[in-house]
Formats: sequence, C-alpha cells, structure tokens
Amino acid sequence: RYANHADGDVMDEPATAKALSGYLLRGLDCGALDIAEVARVTGLTRADLEGFAVPRRGDLTISAK
Repeated sequence: RYANHADGDVMDEPATAKALSGYLLRGLDCGALDIAEVARVTGLTRADLEGFAVPRRGDLTISAK
C-alpha cells in the first residue's frame, strides 16, 4: 500500500517500507526467494525494492515532493 500511496490498515510509513524491502532483498540475495515470487506477491521489481530499501534523506520529507 505504501508503494501505491494508498491508505491501509497497517503501518504505511517510510521506515516500514525500508525494513520490509531490505528483508525481501536479503531473501532474494540468499536464494530463499525468487524475483518472480516477490513480484507476484508485492507487484514490485527488484529496482523498486532497492529504491525503498535505501531512500535518500530528501525523499523522506514533504518538501521533497
């Protein structure tokens, strides 16, 4: 939901997106997950996950928009 900028019933915030993306990237890197599985479930590409995992400081502020 965070990726689509939609309201949800879970914590949709930059820190959560960063942590979950990092978790999925570690799963991909060690072979526990494959990109097809991750893309099917999340709708995100590896590049999307990397963007959420390491957001630039300015991307976390309202003034960055």
